[in-house]
Amino acid sequence: MPKYVTLMKLTDAGAIAADGSPEWIEAARARWKALGGKMDAVFVVLGEYDFIAIGDAPSDWTALAWSAAMAKTGTVRTTTLKAWDVDDWRFVLREASDQEIKEVGSPPGPTRRKRDD
Repeated sequence: MPKYVTLMKLTDAGAIAADGSPEWIEAARARWKALGGKMDAVFVVLGEYDFIAIGDAPSDWTALAWSAAMAKTGTVRTTTLKAWDVDDWRFVLREASDQEIKEVGSPPGPTRRKRDD
């Protein structure tokens, strides 16, 4: 299953009601599972975000539905990222090295325009 990382920030309402956040996290885990996913971990973090959730989901639609459900609570704003492991990255690099790259930054095919130097 694809892996997703969701970055979450408390809203003003979420900050005011933060005492309930441990229960929210458990409810979020249950929602993820009900949608067919498996939540690996939830972390409270320092910095720009307040929480990070990492988990597997059967599809982008599942991750999107979960993010929308979290946002609808009014307690957090979410940014969800699709993630790949290092083995996937190795595969991508192998595939990329097998392709002839004529000009860095230009798309392949007939729509490519020449650079004006």
